[in-house]
Amino acid sequence: MTQRQKGALYMILSALCFASMQVVVRLSREIPTMEQIFMRNSFVLIVSAIIILRKKGSLFGPAKYQPYLFGRSFFGFLGLITLFYASSHAAQGDVTILNKTSPIWVTILAVIFIVFRPSFESNPFPLVVAFLSAVTSGVAYTFLSFFKGKVDGLTVMMHFSTFSAIASIPFMLKDFVVPSFKQAVLLLLIGVFGSLGQAFI
Repeated sequence: MTQRQKGALYMILSALCFASMQVVVRLSREIPTMEQIFMRNSFVLIVSAIIILRKKGSLFGPAKYQPYLFGRSFFGFLGLITLFYASSHAAQGDVTILNKTSPIWVTILAVIFIVFRPSFESNPFPLVVAFLSAVTSGVAYTFLSFFKGKVDGLTVMMHFSTFSAIASIPFMLKDFVVPSFKQAVLLLLIGVFGSLGQAFI
């Protein structure tokens, strides 16, 4: 298999994992959004830390790249909040279509130009949130392209997951819901699909 074919396969697997994560977010919508985000990122954080420590890599990256890592983490966190909210409150197909425009936003941020004409039938507010998710994810993915050859992908995942887990704690504690066994399994699946989706990017 050529590098190009591997890249295409990884992109398909990443998209499949993120789509599966969105479905599980929808199925577990009784759990508050920030609690879902905390659980998802805690799982990714633990997995990333174990792999990085075994490889004797850097957990949070070089000091000179911290502003960029925080930028990626901040916009990735906003992207997660908006995606999880939209996934719980709008038609899944509409959310997926809008969210998949994030590569377009990577391009627009690179070339400052885009034509975008959505036409959907869901409640407008969650779709606006889904649109914001695409934009913030586009910003986060733009940072990812900057890190190639500079910061290890696992370190970027670790930084993002740590930032998101910590940032979600105050909001999560306000509306914390003790999950049932079924909800706990769904929260675990959000973490599994989220970490696999990120790993394949």
